[in-house]
Amino acid sequence: MNGSYTDTGLRQARVIRSTTQYHAVCFWPDATIRRAPDGGNFNRQEPFFLATSSTSNLSVVLAMDDAVKGSTGVEASCNPSCLKWQTYLKLLKIPFVSVASSNHASPSGSLPFLLPAPSKGPASQPPSPVTANKLLRWSKGEAKITDEVSDVRLEAYEALLDGPIRKAWLFHLYLCHPNFSSVAAPCYIQPSSSNPLVGAALSYELRSAATAEILKSSSLTAAGPFKVLDAESLYVQAEDALSALSTLLGTHEWFFDAKQPGLMDASVFSYTHLLLDDALEWSDKRLNDDLRNRVCEESAPISDLRMP
Repeated sequence: MNGSYTDTGLRQARVIRSTTQYHAVCFWPDATIRRAPDGGNFNRQEPFFLATSSTSNLSVVLAMDDAVKGSTGVEASCNPSCLKWQTYLKLLKIPFVSVASSNHASPSGSLPFLLPAPSKGPASQPPSPVTANKLLRWSKGEAKITDEVSDVRLEAYEALLDGPIRKAWLFHLYLCHPNFSSVAAPCYIQPSSSNPLVGAALSYELRSAATAEILKSSSLTAAGPFKVLDAESLYVQAEDALSALSTLLGTHEWFFDAKQPGLMDASVFSYTHLLLDDALEWSDKRLNDDLRNRVCEESAPISDLRMP
């Protein structure tokens, strides 16, 4: 992690042209700066608990891996659910500060959630947190969006991400032993504790939670008296979902032929960015390679992608 990154082989393609357009380097877990979809940085010059905008002073509470590095900035999340909303707020140009937290601190029991700025005045009441299921409406109201794709259409295609792609991600990260050791452990275990007993307990908790979520779909278990995850089905269904997203994007710049990137683009970015990021030392690369092959199918090369 030396503060710079060059990828001379990555090519834009039909699968996620909008994603690779703003796919950028991430120096994880030591970096303090990552580039956002609009070309800006997640970096902030102020301490994480301060804000720079007079109109919006808010905190997006993310996962524990989003560590503050002194006062120079906060890195983008390694959690797709958190990175999605970091990205979307950046796209809407809503200023925010990322704060490290855990699911236990969230009103809904899961991350992320948002803490709006308190109203000015001596008698003002602290604002209520905005949980993940309310972030879309809150963001649209804050940015005064009126022409984005319909919620019904968005939900239909986001089901591909929340279903097969997420399940494959959970297996790929937590239940594929080589990847758990090379990616998940440095991201979630090692920053929490150096005690091997604590690490073992955290590992068990993470892997058990991932298994339980995947097993909600009975179609992903192999035949027999016991529930056994069918890894091949997980990967095949994720690959089919990526193919469907490729078809949806087609030759358009952004999903749904929108004039500018929206929530769907941010949602796709949250997975493809992490899977295509060479700074994350993936050991088993089946899911990564399938995505990268699609990204390289029909595209012009990106000669240099570098972060200062």
